[in-house]
Amino acid sequence: LLHLVKLDGLDGRGSTQLSGGQIQRAALARALAPSPAVLLLDEPFSHLDLPNRMLIRDLLLALVGEGTSCLFVTHDATDALSIADT
Repeated sequence: LLHLVKLDGLDGRGSTQLSGGQIQRAALARALAPSPAVLLLDEPFSHLDLPNRMLIRDLLLALVGEGTSCLFVTHDATDALSIADT
């Protein structure tokens, strides 16, 4: 999962040694670990630069395509419209 969110090689670091975006991606990896049927996300793109925002958006779209339901909160209409199907 760390490879999936582009955190290869950072598994030995504590949260105080990670950037805000890395913490956000690590939290997503932890949420995905038990293979949930429903994923609840609060501002999943906050603290992410554009390349990582695109990475996580594509990952969430892939999860939805595989049958995982995602419910997320965002204040960015562009993010909401780029992912939402309902």
